[in-house]
Amino acid sequence: MKKLRLLILFGWIALLLTACNTDVELCDELHHPHYAQVEYRFFWGTNNNEQREDSMLVIATRVINQWKSSVRVSSTGNPSRGTYLWNAPEEYPEEVEEPQTPEEPETPEEPETPEDPDNPDTPSATRADGDAPVDDITRFKLRSGDYKFITFNRSDEEIDYTNIDRYMRDDNVPMTDLNLVYKSYAKGDERLKVVVDDWTDYNAYSDYMQPSLHPVYYDTLSVRSMRSNGLYYVSFDHLSRLTQHIAIQFDIQKNMQNLPFTIDAVYMEMSGVPNIINLATGYIDITKTKKVMFKAEHRKDTEDNSRLHCNVSMDVPTIVNNASDNQYTGPGIVQVMICCSAKDPDDPTKTRSKKFQGIINLHNTLQRAQLIKITEDGQHAYRAVDEAILYINAVMEVNGEKVIESTDDNGGLDVWKSVGSAIIVDI
Repeated sequence: MKKLRLLILFGWIALLLTACNTDVELCDELHHPHYAQVEYRFFWGTNNNEQREDSMLVIATRVINQWKSSVRVSSTGNPSRGTYLWNAPEEYPEEVEEPQTPEEPETPEEPETPEDPDNPDTPSATRADGDAPVDDITRFKLRSGDYKFITFNRSDEEIDYTNIDRYMRDDNVPMTDLNLVYKSYAKGDERLKVVVDDWTDYNAYSDYMQPSLHPVYYDTLSVRSMRSNGLYYVSFDHLSRLTQHIAIQFDIQKNMQNLPFTIDAVYMEMSGVPNIINLATGYIDITKTKKVMFKAEHRKDTEDNSRLHCNVSMDVPTIVNNASDNQYTGPGIVQVMICCSAKDPDDPTKTRSKKFQGIINLHNTLQRAQLIKITEDGQHAYRAVDEAILYINAVMEVNGEKVIESTDDNGGLDVWKSVGSAIIVDI
């Protein structure tokens, strides 16, 4: 009986050991990942007719066992076409339950996407350039898991993506640190699009952003599960504009007592435009501002016309006011260049062209507009309105030679000042 009990005991131990040895090994995802496939779609709604960037950037962040991928896709099309930017998938032979027949050729492995040459020590973030073989597709692969999605403009001319790239390759950078940063350029930089060649900058406190900036749109989606071998449609249905659409309007009064003239073109520079927006909070950094140049819109002028209405439209984060109403450097300052032409009084067959500049501090105009609300730290702000029209109540008077300054008390209005000397060009 004692021997029987020992045999039974040893049998139970053997069974337990066998059971332990039959546990299924988990697949090492790092070396053999399982992928879900996603298609990205954009629904613009009432924004369909507004100017927007051709491309959008989509960032997918896996919230558990963190892994990130980003793609550049078209802003239209359902699904949208595009290419991987970070962490294009590595391809492996598909697992099959039945062995392949000898007649069926094996599917060769695609070459691995090379690591980012600028960051060779960070294999967790592999960059795929635009000429990668995965370019121009509609279905994008993600490692299985739960993902947070965000999207915003992809504009290489206007936006600096250094901060975004840092987030993609560094798992220690939180999503709350994602900033949209506009590129800025010194005057004369060949990469800066030129609005007018011979502009004299009388407010050289800061660099320039590109002219004619596009509105920036943004959307974020709650966490979604992406399972292996599944196909998912990721739709951005609530795209909101991060930038403000601002129009600046002013009138030019022509004083033609000395000689009739026409205004051929009006150029404008606006200072006080912030270039950093936090994507998580929408907060605008108002401690760093830049300048943007535009060509004003107006109807064709004639010698018989005595007044010209000008309009400039812009899509910018906002415009920061100047701290003082009598300073003409820093944020909140408008500079203009007026291009005029008139017949030469000595030779009516010739035309003389003149360019002269003026400047105004929009302190009072911006205070009335209330574009932003400043946070408690005094260094950030958020939009108070989506769009606004800034009408400069002070009429600019010009005589074909310069801006005529008003000697009267401004009565709370912003005042135009003349700067520099007229440049004369014979035509």
